[in-house]
Amino acid sequence: MRIYTTATVTSVPDPMLLFGETFGIGSTQISYGSLLMLALFVVAGFVLRSTRAGRAVYAVGDNPEAARLAGIRTNRVLLGVYTVAALSSGIAGLLLVARTGVGDPQAGQTGNLDVGAKSEIYQLMNELTKRGVGILMISSELPEVQGMSDRVLVMREGTIVGELARAEASEEAIMKYAVGGELAQA
Repeated sequence: MRIYTTATVTSVPDPMLLFGETFGIGSTQISYGSLLMLALFVVAGFVLRSTRAGRAVYAVGDNPEAARLAGIRTNRVLLGVYTVAALSSGIAGLLLVARTGVGDPQAGQTGNLDVGAKSEIYQLMNELTKRGVGILMISSELPEVQGMSDRVLVMREGTIVGELARAEASEEAIMKYAVGGELAQA
């Protein structure tokens, strides 16, 4: 079963193109996607200013240690912030597809997380797994996979082709599955 493609998708379903359509106000054309993002910004502004969760985000951003001492679950707040950021990126990707009429799987892959952000995410993931929370992590960086995973599933061309326990997940074993080769004999 193939679950992704690396090719540009040009036969995008019509419903996905809705937010790329425009309407005119005077001589200005405005896309429905722009209105959607504006509405989301208004909602986010309201949530940040007027709700307990929003005030917690500000508190953690200003001083995480003081927020933690005040009883705010800083890890949960950070996880929520990262989740909302990921959802926003997903919505932006859908709006890009709607605006251009094509889906490019390589679009938006120009920047990576900086070391500080990765470190915070790893720490949060480790704390969650200590509490018994299962996490699905997807990465093409071998040291990251080896350092953070209890079990590694290797995919090639959209299909799971191998499963390795942490102790078995050497670079050689992972790459064997990734490229479809055989393990070298010592």
